[in-house]
Amino acid sequence: EFLGEFAVADGSGFAEGGVGMEGVDEGILDIMVPAGASVEQVLLYWVGGTTTAAGDDAIVIDGTPVTGDLIGVPTVFYGDYSFYAYRADITGLGLVAPGANSFTISGMDFDWTGGQNDENDGVGMIVVYDDGSAGELQYFDGLDLAYFEFSPTLDATVPVTFDFAASTEARVGQMVVQSGSVGENRPNR
Repeated sequence: EFLGEFAVADGSGFAEGGVGMEGVDEGILDIMVPAGASVEQVLLYWVGGTTTAAGDDAIVIDGTPVTGDLIGVPTVFYGDYSFYAYRADITGLGLVAPGANSFTISGMDFDWTGGQNDENDGVGMIVVYDDGSAGELQYFDGLDLAYFEFSPTLDATVPVTFDFAASTEARVGQMVVQSGSVGENRPNR
């Protein structure tokens, strides 16, 4: 389990998108960046579970191979079934622009064909943009895996506190949560 504050570029806000990858060879990740904004940082995330000795630290976005850094440590879900989460800063690839963006995601292999419990969960993207408005950004990321019927500490997610200065002016907040292995007719909470 790992959830920690992560430094991101200065900006006005976040744009987010994601795609489920369970049981498919490729998926389409769509993300909308406000028109007229500048793209300050692009972070790509992926997560999956496997019964092999390691997760998959490499995927492909629009034909470009990307290698990510393991976030924290693998989380053992049960037995030898563990989940791994990866992050890659892909800002330098120049793939994301203001407006609508669509990317083909492929090359994800958490050995889901080799065992009954292995799975690719999904890929998410967070874009830090600047539209000229004032903003204070705080960012936490990690693999915060939980299942409500498990024993502590795997029975609940980690609380996160956002600290900010008091003000007499009205402000707008945005909280982005990306989650995987969530589906219809499952005991999600």
